[in-house]
Amino acid sequence: MKTDPPMLGRLSKIDHVILISQENSVKSGFGYIPDNNKTKHTDCMDKLTMNPKENFNLFERKNSKKSLYSYKGIRILLLLGLFLFSIGMFAQTTGDYRSAGSGNWTSLGTWERWDGDSWETPTVGQGYPGQIPGANDVTIQSSDTVGLIGSIPESFNSLIVEGELEINGDSSLETQIFIIASTGYIDWTGNTNYDLEFPANALILIEDGGSLDQGGSCSANRAIILGSVTYSVCNPNAGNDEISFSELENQGGNVELNPGSNSPICEGEDLELYSDIPTVGDPSIYDIVWTGPNSFNSTLEDPVVAGLSAGNYTYTLTITVLESYSFSEDVDVVVDQSPVAEAGTSQEIACSGGTVALDGTGSSTIDVSYLWTTSDGTIDSGSTTLTPTVSSAGTYTLTVTDLDSGCLSSDTVDVTEPSALSLSDTVTDVLINGQSTGAIDITVSGGTSPYT
Repeated sequence: MKTDPPMLGRLSKIDHVILISQENSVKSGFGYIPDNNKTKHTDCMDKLTMNPKENFNLFERKNSKKSLYSYKGIRILLLLGLFLFSIGMFAQTTGDYRSAGSGNWTSLGTWERWDGDSWETPTVGQGYPGQIPGANDVTIQSSDTVGLIGSIPESFNSLIVEGELEINGDSSLETQIFIIASTGYIDWTGNTNYDLEFPANALILIEDGGSLDQGGSCSANRAIILGSVTYSVCNPNAGNDEISFSELENQGGNVELNPGSNSPICEGEDLELYSDIPTVGDPSIYDIVWTGPNSFNSTLEDPVVAGLSAGNYTYTLTITVLESYSFSEDVDVVVDQSPVAEAGTSQEIACSGGTVALDGTGSSTIDVSYLWTTSDGTIDSGSTTLTPTVSSAGTYTLTVTDLDSGCLSSDTVDVTEPSALSLSDTVTDVLINGQSTGAIDITVSGGTSPYT
């Protein structure tokens, strides 16, 4: 019996458990383990005669035509049997289909349907997969070939091809998930120009080893069509193909990652990463992880990274589809070094109406430009030099811009100036003519002391 694909959370029932003691005596019991044979499960249980003191190695696989496992003690066997029994009971979903042999898609005898308890040949009322609403996951098993021609009218959850799907004419399937397993093959019969069509934005996943028929000539071009997008043997086909079959196989399906960023950025700026989530399939089946330098890890679609110093960095977007298929793409990021801006120490204008030269000579000097600005002062000259002349108090800002990267830095300096000189006097008259009893007291304010 074929084990269902892990990406859809399927675990299959198994036939029985066989134990091997150190003496290699075989003991059969009841349980559930994967088995590639299509043997039906039975409730038979061979009589077990087991010495509790026998030492069994847990999960030691033996070479045999059957699945042989050994266990430490009968307690582990019983607990595992109960656990796996529960899994077997609830592994499938009612309405799942699997191939029961080779045949045509539209033949009921080609299929088995899970009815909630066991796999059974579908009734006329239940139909083949996609004939009547209600089908869930459909699997073509590894030893089977299923021929398809025409349109299958009703939708179902997914198609997993572990064996062979043979396209015998123009065909269409109403499923949003199409998986070619590692043993799967899609064959176009003859040198024919047949199309296999899915709904727009359907998800295609191809495991390593899974393949599409690439025989024939371009005059008989095989194609998979998803809405307005065509994938074909010959690329381009009538100028509208997105990708060829070989490219589709190489990239593992039609999940295309195109992450980006706002790079290049400057030191001190936030780096913004963009996932650009693929438009195929249901977005809810995608798990997103960003990783990068300094142990960066984020599950946000568009994370922001702060505090990067100048340098080159690589961030990786990994998208996992259906919890099993991972696709990764790197984003290279450049953080440019910002120039140095040094506006100098605070300055004072010696006299009201005078001037002073600012000093920005501590700034970067190679491939940069300078610009002094102020909102409350006066720049008389040299606003694009390191030493402008200013004539009033205020706050002055020097901005240095790297001519190559566009990165810039700024620094400020304060300039003060004294108020204008002002004189006031107090006169004391002479009391008697000829005597030195009079006086004039002068008070000076403003300017910069000492006064002369």
